[in-house]
Amino acid sequence: MCIKHIYTLRKSERLKSRKKIDRLFAEGTVISEHPVRAKYILSAEYPAIIQAGFSVSKKKFKSAVKRNRIKRLMREAWRIHCIPVKSHLEQTKTTLSIFLTYSGTDIPDYILVEQSVIKIVNRLHSIVRRNAGNIKDTENPGGQ
Repeated sequence: MCIKHIYTLRKSERLKSRKKIDRLFAEGTVISEHPVRAKYILSAEYPAIIQAGFSVSKKKFKSAVKRNRIKRLMREAWRIHCIPVKSHLEQTKTTLSIFLTYSGTDIPDYILVEQSVIKIVNRLHSIVRRNAGNIKDTENPGGQ
């Protein structure tokens, strides 16, 4: 993989499907590192990719400019620090769907968001390594 293209967040890596988002919130597992909260689900799908979504509460931040700024900070931190998880998922042919939500009440600086995202990525990496062979194909349970 070219160094130039490692630190990207492509369109295919963004969680946009309403069906996948609904499934994620119904069946997902939560990791909370204040002020960022992550809900994720692992599945054995092909191709092995990470799909990430980002949100900020409209109730806590009325201004779209502030919400977009916080989402931009979370996307940047995720884009830079998700590489170890991404490489391990490619080896184990596992797909990760994750949704990061900002749960704070004031606009953070990048360092605070980055520290939370790093802790989430480290926990995810250990979970993925621990569950490498135990992930079921949830999209196609019959294996066909």
